[in-house]
Amino acid sequence: MSPLAPPATTKRTRRSHRRSRNGCAECKRRHIRCDERKPVCANCENAERPCCFPALEAAVDADSNESRQTSRSQTTESTNIIPTINSTTNNSYNAIWSAAPSLAFNAQHMALLHHASSVPSFQGPNRPALDIAVRRAVDCPYLLDQVLALTAFDLIHNADAGASLNLRRLATELQTRALASFTSLSDALAVDDTATAVPRFLFSGILGRHMLADTLIYGQTDFRGFMDSLINCLNLNRGITTVTPPARYYLRESEIGPMINVFVDAEMEISSEPPGSECDPLCSIVDGAGFDQKTTQIYRQAVGCLQRSFDFCRHLGEEQYPQVAAVFAVGVDAGFVDELRKCRPEALAVLAYFGVLLSRCQRFWAFCDAAPKMVRAIAKYLGEYWKDVLSWPLQAVEAA
Repeated sequence: MSPLAPPATTKRTRRSHRRSRNGCAECKRRHIRCDERKPVCANCENAERPCCFPALEAAVDADSNESRQTSRSQTTESTNIIPTINSTTNNSYNAIWSAAPSLAFNAQHMALLHHASSVPSFQGPNRPALDIAVRRAVDCPYLLDQVLALTAFDLIHNADAGASLNLRRLATELQTRALASFTSLSDALAVDDTATAVPRFLFSGILGRHMLADTLIYGQTDFRGFMDSLINCLNLNRGITTVTPPARYYLRESEIGPMINVFVDAEMEISSEPPGSECDPLCSIVDGAGFDQKTTQIYRQAVGCLQRSFDFCRHLGEEQYPQVAAVFAVGVDAGFVDELRKCRPEALAVLAYFGVLLSRCQRFWAFCDAAPKMVRAIAKYLGEYWKDVLSWPLQAVEAA
């Protein structure tokens, strides 16, 4: 026997462990155990990575053999007949979403792509996002995945209960796949990499709208649960923006320059005018709250960011309102997100005023429909003492 060989009595065994089936997308991609702590797991917190938990964990359970076998068989059946998105019968419409998607693009995805051109987020001046997603599907697949995910989410509005569940599951799977692909491909890239600047910038914006919309619509089981979901959403989007190229440089001269210049022109007009008055009551609350200097600055930044969003809406068309709302969600300081985590009354008051901005997004049903519920939930949580402060948001969202 070789002197380097282990003793005959030694037997190596593989240590057993419990799989984190409901872990975050990033831990699944890296094949490491996730502690499933929400809104940010320990692994992602320590590594300062964006952490995303799929809204329907069961929909993305990659360890289930039964799910894989069902997906394979149903996908084979679904490719026999390519469904038509504009079917006139509910049965045909709902049948499109009856099968779970596979990891490749299939007939379901083609149906979503057909419908994408009718989604407000990809119409008018925003149409280039759809064209670029298709053209860059090979080298930047995350963008097309996210476009299809938001399209599936948009279809929920007019679907029945059964189809809605399948559509949301489909949207969640596509979004999770997009995030994993984006993170993998972006790890080795510089923030200012021009070859992928356009897809990364578009992905960040579309993901922000989708994540915020899903949280607002489906995160309201109870108030604390909703706040946890919202904080997870805000942290994820802030993490994505750290690897998104700045819009003012290369992108202004790129093929999406016209999309960006609409906002740049509006910003120039805003800079030449005094700010609006929508957030004046919030400024008074912050100034009289007795915060220390650091906390006061955190709140002033958040209130100023929100007021600027209101000002943008006065200079943009309604089709741009959802993007303005999403920009506020990623523009607030990390310190303000911590204040929301603690459910501080002043932070919740700012969130209620944000609800007014959401209610004005008539072209995006998720923001518009969720705003009254969110503002009413905040008012109920804060109680009578904050009734006067919240009177305008309550009136504004009901009248929208």
